This record gives sequence, structure tokens and C-alpha cells, in this order.
Amino acid sequence: MATLADLDALMVLERTIFPDDAWSVDGMTQELSSPHGHFLVVEHDAEIVAYGGAHHLPGDDVADIQTIAVTASARGKGVGAALFDELMTWCSGRGAKRVLLDVRADNLVAQKLYQSRGFDTIAVREGYYQPAHVDALVMERRLTS
Repeated sequence: MATLADLDALMVLERTIFPDDAWSVDGMTQELSSPHGHFLVVEHDAEIVAYGGAHHLPGDDVADIQTIAVTASARGKGVGAALFDELMTWCSGRGAKRVLLDVRADNLVAQKLYQSRGFDTIAVREGYYQPAHVDALVMERRLTS
């Protein structure tokens, strides 16, 4: 589990991995502090190489995958997939019936991972990612019929 003690390291990675549309310190602080969130880190040699978070309000049918980030050195090793699967398990365990996420339209690797886990594109948010004006695909997976 990530804590506020991880904030500085997470922000360095956030700005490195997402230089144009990184979360703000306030946004990251809120996610790490939320009683309705589940934020994980993956460490290798005592350094964070990946992180991800999900959010679910009690009694709500929908959970959200908030973010998944993997450093360049850890990509292609299954770290992101394992992290994603852990977040999905948390969402399911909280009673969510659907999980939603946004993904950049130009991030084909992430889209492929989400599709392999049963997600379908249900909407497009035009120009969502700024300042690059890149569309976001809204993807959904139903956990129960």
C-alpha cells in the first residue's frame, strides 16, 4: 500500500512518466489519503518502479481505476499487468459491479492490456488529455451479469 510517505517519490515518477499531464500534488495527496481508495506501489531494489490506484465509494456499483504507471525500466516485465490485476481484485472485493477507466487514445499498450482483461470502449472524451489535446477512451468491464 502506498502512503503519504511515498508522495515525493510518486510525484517524481508521475512527472517523469506523464510529463504533459501529470497529476498535481494535491490530487495525489487526496488519492493517497482517501478512505475509499486503494493505492499500491511496486518496488524493486528499494525504489518504486510502478504504482496504481483505484477508487470505490461504499454502496456504489461503479469503481474507477484512477491510474497505472510503470517506469521505463520495468515495462514489458508484467509489472503493470500484475498491478492492474491486484486493483481489479480490490474493486471486485468492494462489491463493484462495473469498473471504469480512462486511457489515452494513443496508448495502445495500455489499451491492449485492458482489452485482454475484458474491458470494452464505451465512450470517447475528446481532447481530454491536455495540453496535447489527446482523446481519452472510456473503458468498462462488468464484473457481474
